[in-house]
Amino acid sequence: MQWRILPKITADFIERFPQYPLPILQLLYNREFKTQEQIDEFLSPDFEGDIHDPFLMKGIKEAVVRIIKAILEQERIIIYGDYDVDGVCSSLILKSTLQKLGAQSVEIYIPDRHKEGYGLNTKILKEIGKKGPALIITVDCGISNFDEVDFAQKLGLEIIITDHHQVLEGRLPDAKIIINPHQEDDNYPFSDLAGAGVAYKLAQALLIDFKVIDGFDKWLLDLVALATVADGMPLLGENRTLVKYGLIVLNKTRRIGLLELVRQSRLLLPIVNSTDIAFALAPRLNAAGRMEHANMAFELLATESFEEAKFLAERLCQLNSERQVVVDKIIKTIEKKIDLGKKLIFEGDKKWLIGVLGIVAGKLCDKYRRPTMVFGQAEEGEIKGTGRSFEVFNLVEAMTNCSDLFLKFGGHPCAAGFSFKEENLEKVRNCLIEQAEKIKDDDLEKFLDIDLEINSVDFNWQVYDQIKIFAPFGRENREPIFLARNLKIDELKMVGNGNKHLKMNLCFMDLDKKIKTICFNFSQEFDKLKIGDRVDVAFEMIANEWNGFRELEMKIIDVKKVIEL
Repeated sequence: MQWRILPKITADFIERFPQYPLPILQLLYNREFKTQEQIDEFLSPDFEGDIHDPFLMKGIKEAVVRIIKAILEQERIIIYGDYDVDGVCSSLILKSTLQKLGAQSVEIYIPDRHKEGYGLNTKILKEIGKKGPALIITVDCGISNFDEVDFAQKLGLEIIITDHHQVLEGRLPDAKIIINPHQEDDNYPFSDLAGAGVAYKLAQALLIDFKVIDGFDKWLLDLVALATVADGMPLLGENRTLVKYGLIVLNKTRRIGLLELVRQSRLLLPIVNSTDIAFALAPRLNAAGRMEHANMAFELLATESFEEAKFLAERLCQLNSERQVVVDKIIKTIEKKIDLGKKLIFEGDKKWLIGVLGIVAGKLCDKYRRPTMVFGQAEEGEIKGTGRSFEVFNLVEAMTNCSDLFLKFGGHPCAAGFSFKEENLEKVRNCLIEQAEKIKDDDLEKFLDIDLEINSVDFNWQVYDQIKIFAPFGRENREPIFLARNLKIDELKMVGNGNKHLKMNLCFMDLDKKIKTICFNFSQEFDKLKIGDRVDVAFEMIANEWNGFRELEMKIIDVKKVIEL
């Protein structure tokens, strides 16, 4: 992997913002902030000032009027969600709000990922219709369900769509009310909300209309934070504010199931952060829909029973472990077939569990820097799969250019799902590979952007505390990466389950103190290094805290041996 040290801060930038320490200024400069207003909004998110009026979003006013009518007349309301963390949290946000406002007949339907697939399903709509009229509110899905919406309305079912996925070719389903900030004529100031963010805006609007002022909306923010981070949404703008305040709520959460999941994930309140969500809580919650059914995750977050919380949290942890084994096996199989002469990875097997393929695609895309599309179980001649990409290759756009070959597709530019007839497999493969050939060779090079080169003087708690102002970290606001040169390896060993992780003690040339480091999944580097070697390291600063003590350490992102001449 090549390293790119980002351009050094300019004298003009230092003069314009002299009130900030140099490391903070460099990080602000790297993130291309140009005005004091941008800096203030980023460094000091304010809930009252930075959260936009929900009624600015197209469709919200109409939805509030229709939902209030349904509540007052005690109509049957079905919340139709998705089977990932975003869909589960969206469902609970809306159900909790409707019940708070007096709705008596609110049902949740989350489809089975393996049997029913993503979004609205005609078989399920038919079953809903058999029980009589209903108002269906989709959360985190629906924007690409053209035929299903038409079918539902023929059954006398009314549909409100709330979603955050890309609108396909400017087309919208024929639903009377659609809430999605990606609609062309939507003037909402921030379009990158998660599905739960959109559901939260609807909940806010309903609570405002009902004049609920007891802070109920703020206690929903733990769910918004969970969903926004889990769905990989950019942690900038309104999302940053929602997640920052959502983490405060999460660390004080009243949800018994969430508390139990935190405990069984070996996390500590009140210091759970966005990284903990991404790598501990979200994978366990997502394991429900990937391996069995997402209802398990919903029930965990909604339960008021300590016994049920313990049982469900234990089961999710177990399913997540099983998921890891399945993912590793599929990745190893694909890696034997990868042709890096092609600019797209397209592999599959009818035996592969569809629920884990998003993780498989994501890991392969990150490792090989190739758009990756992986398919699995085929039923009745239909193949389903998922794709992951990066900024230069828009999956939805690529599939739109091959749209006549797909039964369904949709999602985000860098994460999307699809299905097609089995007989079209080779045509789909060839069409997508042809689309990927438009990627420039330089864009397939793996680069690691380094924020700042530091020496032993800068490796201290003051700098660590300064960079934590930039939290919460996530997509488009990654943890700062530093470069330290010519450190000596004082200790070297493999640790962890399966000896996959590399642990080193390093010393700066001018500092006798040993610095502890951890390098996750670095087993391939162990044989290349030995005690006494000099290395350059790209790393994140981390704090190891135990029994009231804390020690500043390095989380190594990449290491290069210094070649002595």
